[in-house]
Amino acid sequence: MTASYDAKLERAKERLHDLYAEVRAFLDTDPYGAVFKHDKQTGHHRTKIAFEPPAPMNILIIAGDVLHNLRCALDHLYWDLAHARLKPPPATEDEKKGLQFPICKSAKSYSARVKEIGRLGPDVLKVFDALKPYQGGDDTLWRLNELSNRDKHRTLLTVGFKTSEVRFLKKSPPPPEAPLGGGATPAEVITSVTIAPPFPLKDGDILPSGISEAEATKNVHTRYCIAFNEPGGAEGVEVVSTLAALFDRVDEVIELFRPLI
Repeated sequence: MTASYDAKLERAKERLHDLYAEVRAFLDTDPYGAVFKHDKQTGHHRTKIAFEPPAPMNILIIAGDVLHNLRCALDHLYWDLAHARLKPPPATEDEKKGLQFPICKSAKSYSARVKEIGRLGPDVLKVFDALKPYQGGDDTLWRLNELSNRDKHRTLLTVGFKTSEVRFLKKSPPPPEAPLGGGATPAEVITSVTIAPPFPLKDGDILPSGISEAEATKNVHTRYCIAFNEPGGAEGVEVVSTLAALFDRVDEVIELFRPLI
């Protein structure tokens, strides 16, 4: 029979695929504009961002589902460890309430749970000690716990929009070795200039390019992504890739403990 923690992990994987599809479908509609303008004061070109629709609610809900299932997978794993290791197994409601996979805020708060974890056996404690499930130890697990708790209490995660790439195409002269009559013209040989935009992007934000009127083409290439906007937990990190990394880490942790159940 499939273990409940494996079932939770599989569900997280399914929802992660759903999330990727939803985000891709939304961004493929090109919902945000970039207006190319010349700044007369600086003599440089700039891009003005135009935002209209917010991220679809379904994207936020699915992201929360992924977090919930990943955190639950770890809790179900810890439950199975306790029931396999403790004699007699937890029976009262108070005993059962404490069966949560430990992810702590600091090494100090983790040390306060060492005695409890040690009841599961020195081999289990050894794995936890190596894992360092706290901020400053395993920051991936700590991020999972933080985001899961915020989504649990607020229902929705907050997200912002960022550009994963902004390229202003810049004219450059053809190379000296270009054959006469058959070489590229200055307008045809282009070099991309990438800048680091602010986060989160807001309607009307200006992205300066540092490219003059004389050397600029009117091609601006922007690629957007949806990113978490959670100070102290996940600020400015892309949603899908972050959740994929959390999934991979939970998968690894399950495999560490599987032989001990």
